[in-house]
Amino acid sequence: MALESVTGFISYAGGAATDIASQLLGVNPMFLLAVLVVVVIVVFYILKTIMKIAIVGLFSALLVIAANILGLPVPVSLQTLMAAATFGIIFYTILKYLEIGFKIIRAGLSPFRRGRSKGSGR
Repeated sequence: MALESVTGFISYAGGAATDIASQLLGVNPMFLLAVLVVVVIVVFYILKTIMKIAIVGLFSALLVIAANILGLPVPVSLQTLMAAATFGIIFYTILKYLEIGFKIIRAGLSPFRRGRSKGSGR
């Protein structure tokens, strides 16, 4: 009984994959190209963010080493390095969310601004 349900699921999943493939072949190629471009842009943005987070974590851990070299009584151990890197990543993430939130608020309030041009710097 269990084998029949597994084979039934596999044949159903295979059928769904061929249905999706046949549907994609009938879609406008320009639409598929636009979707591909959007996916590439999103993946690039995600990878760029991951690299920034890794750099912030690395420099946060190096800050502990620099503090020790400067004579501050900070123990240099794996635990303190990981804690500093984690704190740096959390702080960076909070700042990024605040930046996104302020951009959304600024965009939402932009129709209510009067007499200010975008290049005025205020």
